[in-house]
Amino acid sequence: MPSQSTYSRFFGKFAQKRNTEVFPVLQHWFFDQVGVDNITVDFDSTVITPYGDQQGSAKGYNPNKRERNSHHPLMAFVGQTRMVANAWLRPGNTADSSSCKAFMQVTFDQAL
Repeated sequence: MPSQSTYSRFFGKFAQKRNTEVFPVLQHWFFDQVGVDNITVDFDSTVITPYGDQQGSAKGYNPNKRERNSHHPLMAFVGQTRMVANAWLRPGNTADSSSCKAFMQVTFDQAL
């Protein structure tokens, strides 16, 4: 098994712009290989409590660690494959429904 530093160097080569270009192509290829005709997409949000001073975290709704900074990501999962279709990391002070329409549109247009 590769070491942690090997993984860090490998994933350090990825940039957001390049990921945005490559990810939709990989998603479409994957679903062509699996042969799923109809899919169920589950959308959800959750609260993640970061430790230390993490970029993009903010005080907001955090049921487990009140008064702590958090992230409030939106996620989309494909039920048939249990695969993540899309995810957006948002600050903890973001409302549940904030950006949901745009997130759903991007998920269906680019990821699926």
